[in-house]
Amino acid sequence: MTVNGETTMQPEPVMPNLSSPRVQAAMRVLGVLPEELEQRTEPATDEGDQRKLAMFERKRRQLIEEINVLSASGLGASPSTSKFQQRRQNTFLNKVLEAERANLERMEIATKRDVQKVVIDELETKLAMQQGAKRLEDSEARLNKLIKDRDEKLRVVRKEAQKKNERIADVRDRAARQQEKDAEHCMHQLGEATQRAESKMRALDEARAEARQQSAEKLASFQERQHRFVEDQLYSRECQYKTIMNHHAKTMDRLQHQLQSRQSQSEETLQKQQSSTTRVREHWEKQQREVADTYFNNLSRHERAREKREAAAQEYARNLSKANSKARSAFESRYEHVQRDWAKRSPDRRLTQSAGSLACLEKSLSDSQLLALEQRQHYFDLAASNRHRLQRAHHNAQEQQLGKLQDMRDRVDALLESKTRADDRRMVMQRNCAVQKAHLEHEMFKIKRAPPEKMAGMLHDLQPEPKAGARIQKLQQQLGLVPAAGDEAAADK
Repeated sequence: MTVNGETTMQPEPVMPNLSSPRVQAAMRVLGVLPEELEQRTEPATDEGDQRKLAMFERKRRQLIEEINVLSASGLGASPSTSKFQQRRQNTFLNKVLEAERANLERMEIATKRDVQKVVIDELETKLAMQQGAKRLEDSEARLNKLIKDRDEKLRVVRKEAQKKNERIADVRDRAARQQEKDAEHCMHQLGEATQRAESKMRALDEARAEARQQSAEKLASFQERQHRFVEDQLYSRECQYKTIMNHHAKTMDRLQHQLQSRQSQSEETLQKQQSSTTRVREHWEKQQREVADTYFNNLSRHERAREKREAAAQEYARNLSKANSKARSAFESRYEHVQRDWAKRSPDRRLTQSAGSLACLEKSLSDSQLLALEQRQHYFDLAASNRHRLQRAHHNAQEQQLGKLQDMRDRVDALLESKTRADDRRMVMQRNCAVQKAHLEHEMFKIKRAPPEKMAGMLHDLQPEPKAGARIQKLQQQLGLVPAAGDEAAADK
């Protein structure tokens, strides 16, 4: 913002904390030194020095604003070093080791619980078998008692059934005599009904004979009409057959004539086709020979053109090499001459004069020209400080990129090393797990195959959990066995 030809000063920004890592990283990214953020306290003797101080003050405040913005956004944070990566890798490996140890402990606890479960299942199975055998004995005793009771009941029921059969025989004899009387009465009634039925059957036979005679007469008249109808149809079909045979004979004559004419035409067509095939074959052979001749002519022409191009390229390369050598020698001689002239030339006196020595030009130049020269000198100083700052920022960026590359290499090496170590630890853990698994499987097999009397001694080395120990002790007491000492201690806990 300008007022009356001059740029107004921005308000004083908040000074960043130079001990903060974010601020230091932002300063390294921008290439700013701590002394560039301090206000200049040198006295201003004239108006030109005041303008110069104001220009550098605006630049200082702009740098402070950029540092505050960059540190707040966090873009200037430096990457992590290799030591930090190593510490992080070590922490990660320690966590992996702790996780593996915890997994191994959990696996041991789970395996121990599985063994306890197998032992409890075996004891429960044996207890169930023992209880089943006991229940079987009780059921056999109850069955024998039930059979004895059933035999006694059967004897009583057999006596009652014998008496009942005698009563039933008497009843059946009385019923048989009554049935014989009823049968005689029914036979008399059936004889009367038979006579009535025979009279009705004779009447029906006479009616049927009369109906059959009438039906025979009707059938004879129908057959006669049908015979006449069949003869009429046969006559009409004979007439149609004669007409069809005449038409067929005419059609066969016409087809014979067409066949003869077609055979003569097919011979002419075959001759034409053979001649056409011969002409086409000769034409394509001729065209193939022309294409082959053209192809070989093009090959020879391209070969000659390639040789000509190679010769021209070699000639052009020789000429270009000569021209380059001449131009290089001319440039070197001209460059040496210019360097010598530049070394001999003394700088312009007007350029070596400072802003304070412009008093000698006040009479020859106007005020605007003097102000422009003064501002130009101030811009030269500001540009020089900006170049130094950009060089420092570029150098810091290069160091950061190199550091990032080195960190990436260290991180890759650390990852490979941690992967190798993790694989080794994983193999060791797998080996230990396999050994422990084989041992536990062997113990489980022995416990599973052992009888209840020997199982108590094997459970002494198991050291079961309190709840499982109490359950095992209860099962052993139910089986009538003496619990092991380890089981009693576990049950007491």
